This record gives sequence, structure tokens and C-alpha cells, in this order.
Amino acid sequence: MASFLTGPWLERHGPRFPALLGATLYMIGQALAALACHIQSLGLLYFGIGVVGGSGLGISYITVIMTLQKYFPDKRGESAAYATGGFGLGGVVGSLMQTPLLQKTTVANTFLIVMCVYAVIQFPVAMIFRFPPEGFVPPVNAQDRARAAMATNAPAPPATPAEHAAKHESFVKDALSLKYILIYLVFFTSIMSCLVTMPQIADIAINMFHKSASLAGIIVSANGFFRLLGKAGFAVISDYFGRMPILLFSEILQVVALLFMLIGFHVGNFWLAQVGLFICGLGFGAGFGVLPAAISENFEPEIASSLYGLSMTAWSVAAVGGGILFNVIFKHDKAAGTPASRLYDNNIYWLFAISVLGFACAAAFMVLDRLSKVAAAKPKNTAVVAA
Repeated sequence: MASFLTGPWLERHGPRFPALLGATLYMIGQALAALACHIQSLGLLYFGIGVVGGSGLGISYITVIMTLQKYFPDKRGESAAYATGGFGLGGVVGSLMQTPLLQKTTVANTFLIVMCVYAVIQFPVAMIFRFPPEGFVPPVNAQDRARAAMATNAPAPPATPAEHAAKHESFVKDALSLKYILIYLVFFTSIMSCLVTMPQIADIAINMFHKSASLAGIIVSANGFFRLLGKAGFAVISDYFGRMPILLFSEILQVVALLFMLIGFHVGNFWLAQVGLFICGLGFGAGFGVLPAAISENFEPEIASSLYGLSMTAWSVAAVGGGILFNVIFKHDKAAGTPASRLYDNNIYWLFAISVLGFACAAAFMVLDRLSKVAAAKPKNTAVVAA
């Protein structure tokens, strides 16, 4: 929700203040979490790390992503790879940093130490954030880079009320367009399977396959690596093969992953099931890595941040709605005495349907995009013939 609300504001005022606000909220969230642990308040913990810290995280995330998209219009996939990959890598590094801290000090102190480390990095970096000037072209040599640096430091003139109204009208029109709705649904379906199975990874390893907690921890970390690989790798590849073909491929990956999981559970093959979960992580990463470039390429730069922020609501809906549905079905099947090897069947079946829907939406977008390009080329061809 924070990303959605930040999008229009980001376009109007630039990235520096949102970056500073995001960092500040995230630090406040860490501090509140530390206080909650000290006074043993679960409600304050949820509010601090969930509401306040989560809002800061969402603001920071969209600010970095969309700023890079504006600086690298010729390499949108690669720039998204750096941003989304950095987001994933931050989680891995953070978990590696927190584990030894928790062994040496209290949970409250761990939150405070992490807050200070992040603050030392985030605040100085946020101060140098700015959008490139209008009409910016990526520099190709040292002289161009010097001119670009001077132009970037020049303040942009504030938009007039009429310009704000025009941008709002354009945002509403594009948000309701079939092209955007298809992109939204493709992103929603590409991340659903991983979002609802990710919290189950350790439980599957320990309770279904009777593996040790240490091995389950390694599997969870490995799954995080595959999500990171999907974000960075597929984002870069999309610069060469196109955004929607990669997203369509991510939907195929989801179907393959679910099939591997289903067979692995049924035959009791632990590693076959894990391969399915790893592939699921790759598809999840592809959705996140390719989405920024897909939106930036298909819509005007002035409203791309707003549309990307709106797309982040799919993340929330998939995580909350999909998670609730997954748990309701799982608990019902468990209460009905379903064997352990079949406990996830009904959930996998509806996830199959979600992935097929995503495949259909991606294919429909590619057909629609092709038809629009053909229609746009017809007047040009006619003019050439007439000349």
C-alpha cells in the first residue's frame, strides 16, 4: 500500500524526499520493534515492524526501482535486476547478520544494532537521489557523462495544477486499460505459488520428510538464493528476449514447479519436491525482476511510478488472500485425516489454475501488443506507397 501511495508523489517531487522518508520510517519501525521486545508487547511489535517499518520498506523499494528505470531507459531489465536483486540480497545478508547477533545479545539489542547499521548506509545514499532531467539520454562517453551530471543537478521546474490534473487523468485511463490489467494479472499469478508455499518450506522438510531443522534452514536459504537468481537473471535476459515472453516463461515454470512438488510429495522424494520449490522461486523472481521494465516500456514515464506502485498491491493481495485460502484448505484437509503425502494436493490444484490463468493473460498481452504494432505501422506503410 505504501508503494501505491508513493508512486504519484514520487513523480511530482522526485526521489530524494521519499528515499529519506522511507529510511526514516524503517528505522522507526526497528526502534519500535526493539521497544516492543523490551516491554513484551506483541501489538507494538506488529505495529512497529509491520506497519511503520513495512511502510518504509515499500516507499524505499519503489523509489529505488523507478529512479533506476529513468536513468537506464536502454537497459530497463538490467537496472531492475540491480534493484530487485539488491532487495533480495539485502534479505540474505540481513539474516546472516542477525543470526550471530541473536547468539551474542538480546532480540531488542539486535533490532537496535541493525537499525544503526542500516541508517549509516541509507541516509547518506538517500541524500544523493534525484531524477534525470526531462529528455535524458544515457551518456556514451566521458563528455556526455559530464553534461548529464550537470543537467541532473539542475532543479526541475514544478508542475502546474493543470499538468497534475492531466497526469491524474492519464493514470486513471491507463490503470483501467486492458494492457495494464493483463500486466497486473500476469504479475499477480507469477508470484502467487511462491508466496503461499514459501512459509511452508521448513515445515515440509521437517514434518513431511522428517529432515533435521538445520537442513530445513539450509533449504530455506537456498530457496532465497533461487528467488534472487530469478529476479536478477530474468530481468537482464528480458532486455534481449522481451518482457512478456519472459513473464510467459515464468508461468510455465510455475506449472512445472507445481508438478514436481505434487509428484515429489506423492512418491516421497524429498529432493524432487525441493527442485519444484526452487523452480517456483525462480518464477517468482522473474515476476518481480521483469515487472518494472514491462511497465516503463508500455506507459508514459510520467505515470510509470504510479502504475508500478499500483502493481505492488498485487503482492499484498496474493500474499494475504492466497495465504488465507492456502491455510483454510490445508487445515480442512488435515482435519479430514488426509495422508501427509496428499495434504497439499488441493492447494496445488488451485495454484495450477492460477498459473494457467497467468499464461493465458501473458499470451493475450503478446497478441494485443502485436496487433497494436501492426495497426500503428499501417498508416506509415500507406504513406510510403502513396509517395
